[in-house]
Amino acid sequence: MDILTLYRNIRLIEKSFSLQIEEVADIIENVNKIPRWKIFDKFLINENHLQTLSSKSGISLSIDHNIYSKNVIKWLIEEELKWQINDELPLKFTTKIITEYRLTRLLPYADKLKEANTELLYFPRNFILFNLAYPDIFKPWQFRHLNREYWKSASIGKYRLAGALRWLIEKKKGIARDLVPNIKGFRSFLTTRELEYYHLSKAFRIHFNNQKEWIDYTYPENLTKTIREDATKLIEILKLMIDNITHVNYAKQVKLLKYITLFLLQLVALMKFII
Repeated sequence: MDILTLYRNIRLIEKSFSLQIEEVADIIENVNKIPRWKIFDKFLINENHLQTLSSKSGISLSIDHNIYSKNVIKWLIEEELKWQINDELPLKFTTKIITEYRLTRLLPYADKLKEANTELLYFPRNFILFNLAYPDIFKPWQFRHLNREYWKSASIGKYRLAGALRWLIEKKKGIARDLVPNIKGFRSFLTTRELEYYHLSKAFRIHFNNQKEWIDYTYPENLTKTIREDATKLIEILKLMIDNITHVNYAKQVKLLKYITLFLLQLVALMKFII
């Protein structure tokens, strides 16, 4: 149905309908592209008006939370704030900004994603929302308020810290892995300022006494051997979990499945160390 026919049908059903044809077309086009409040302010309508328009036209104007969240975050970053996508952005993109621009309806959706995906459990909501719009650009620890439990895990906390250090050294500083053994003892190899900037200065102390211990764990003399030993330990724990899953109640089975998922993800991450 073209927009003109749609508009005529609405007017036949509801003679008091006050929106113009161009306005109806604008609303339909942008309902999942810009914040809801922008539509309300622009056309002096509210949610009830949209529901009426939807019921009269037969076109759904409800929010698709996944599409809406992606588009609205892009609108905020690119059109409203006009921010560049660089390492300063995670420091600025906070829940306070989300609230200031009347986008709080996005936060419960981020919470639902966390509940549905164990991997997101400890991530900040602002990171989850940003990552929907711009996947894999930033790491969760670059944003404020990453839950410390992400690092504390006795089974995989160390591996996560090792992965974070490798990311910082190899991706952000651009140091090739094969050069690390020759320069990891230099003061400039890893500075306090760099760790503070990427929110890692306190995290590594959860499992390591000092930077040297963290660096040596991440870049051991025989990396392949160390990773294979760690992977073997993880596999043994996984076997125990799988053996026990049929002997516990449903609630504990769900919990065990979440842990199994985390361990499998960590095994994949470990394998990447030696690829």
